[in-house]
Amino acid sequence: QHRAVEEYMANLAEGRREELLNPQEQTFWRRLLNIIRNTWNDLVKAVTGRDTSFALDNVDKLLSALGRHVMEGRPAGRQAAGKEAEASPVLASEQSEAAHAAWEQVRRDTEEWGRQLDDWEKHSAKRQRLLVGSTPDVLKKLGAKAKNMLMMPRNLDKIRNKHGIPLETVKRLPEELADPLMVFKSATMADSLVVLTELEHNGENLIAAIHLNINSGGMFINDIASVHDRAVRDDAGEIVTPGWQWFKGQIEKGNLRYYDKNRSSRWFREQSGLQLPRVINHESYRGIKILTEKDIVKPVAPEAGAEDKPLASLWSKADEIIFKWENGQAASDYGCALKGVPIML
Repeated sequence: QHRAVEEYMANLAEGRREELLNPQEQTFWRRLLNIIRNTWNDLVKAVTGRDTSFALDNVDKLLSALGRHVMEGRPAGRQAAGKEAEASPVLASEQSEAAHAAWEQVRRDTEEWGRQLDDWEKHSAKRQRLLVGSTPDVLKKLGAKAKNMLMMPRNLDKIRNKHGIPLETVKRLPEELADPLMVFKSATMADSLVVLTELEHNGENLIAAIHLNINSGGMFINDIASVHDRAVRDDAGEIVTPGWQWFKGQIEKGNLRYYDKNRSSRWFREQSGLQLPRVINHESYRGIKILTEKDIVKPVAPEAGAEDKPLASLWSKADEIIFKWENGQAASDYGCALKGVPIML
């Protein structure tokens, strides 16, 4: 029960940061902020004997900024009584190494894919198939075998000449497939996935249709059959139905299998002005685990700065804030308004 409450509270904080709360959730969020503010002010009064005012707006900013780390997570080495630590230096190191290895693989794949595309474009090189790259972790977690992703020249010709997608856009395919917005089970083709990317053409996001574990000339591959958008157009090429409506329909039909929570929610809101349809307790998803970015290995560059890394847990951030307060440093860095009251623990 405690874990369920923590998960709900973390989702609320995440939703508040992305401005995705419905009216009922907003009401609950405000009540939570009041409880935290009043409890904190009472604690400061009891410890210091002085009145203070932790502004409600600042509580909101702090919890929203921390997102999912409001109610969950602890740094490596800090254990709950009677439980194993949720994270360890070894595990963190292994995850970091896996993310760096994935980044290096994507880098190599992108370089080789670009070379092949340039060769194909300049010389109309005739080859049986083009190597897009290795199959990324997110697709393997969704049932793809660890085979190469390939594309037939006829499909590349359709992408370039029928759909008119620029070569430079197509070159980014390996990195986009490794870190997609959403992935759906195909509603029309068995053993196939539809990957929503951040690649755009004519104002619409592009999808990649991937047929899994295809026997091609005695070799099993993951075949990228098409790259295009999902908008419906009239005979003049004008958009009649924007692509986001197709994705909304696929979610409601129970075909979603993976989504990057923050990025996909933000994308959907920007496209439609609406909240991303919820899958929790949705009848179509009973017994189906919808993967999120927490379940996969995402490519991370070894030289990435702290701003590109996952947020530290609430515990480590709290330790830093308390240290600053104890040493008389300004707490305004964290959006807090304690009016100089020292904290002694």
